[in-house]
Amino acid sequence: MEERRRLEHAKLQAERLAVVGSLAAKVAHEIRNPLGSISLNLDLLGEELNTLADSSARSPEQCRTLLREMRSQILRITQVLQEYLQFARMPKPQRAAVSITNLLEEKLNFMQPLLAEKDVELKKAFDPDLPPVEADPEQLWEALLNLIRNAVDAMPHGGNLGVSANRSDSKALIRISDTGLGMTKEQARNLFVPFFTTKRDGTGLGLAHTLQIINEHGGKIDYTTAPGKGSTFTIELPLAAGA
Repeated sequence: MEERRRLEHAKLQAERLAVVGSLAAKVAHEIRNPLGSISLNLDLLGEELNTLADSSARSPEQCRTLLREMRSQILRITQVLQEYLQFARMPKPQRAAVSITNLLEEKLNFMQPLLAEKDVELKKAFDPDLPPVEADPEQLWEALLNLIRNAVDAMPHGGNLGVSANRSDSKALIRISDTGLGMTKEQARNLFVPFFTTKRDGTGLGLAHTLQIINEHGGKIDYTTAPGKGSTFTIELPLAAGA
């Protein structure tokens, strides 16, 4: 019965993501072209500012400040659109045999400066004999990176980031944990709901996209959390055939 409920919930979630993805694609299509036109006209206005007389109601520098602010807002909208399009049109995974251990070691090395800046200590625990999984390495890392970024954001004053990978029967288990703020019941309930976010500049698509990627790879994702005690996310992926 429990497994049946889980499958029904997963099916409902997948249908919800499909509807939201379709809507996001339509919205993005409708406003992307006007944004391009606005950006072009801002460039032309910037050139015209150089010819303005000193008697202008606004000084050229004041106008340039306004233009910079408009460009900044356009950049923000464009970035959000890119996230929507990525979510709505995620390509089918280009799967290959991927060593999770090697992938994590390589990518986490590049993140060390950021972690040090945030006063976050990385604690790794990788099974060196973990067999590969059939996965798209870029998509898989994108999913993991979303979780790692959220973990770091949950520790504004520093803490411990745990990343582990090991085998459980015919599955690979990847765990990402933090010693941060944790989540309330409401936050946890809406965790994978598209557009739900507690971040000031968030789009609410990061974890929804992560769930989408994991589902596409035939995996599952689960979590535990408690306010003030941090969170742990566990990803389960099938091992490559013959492993």
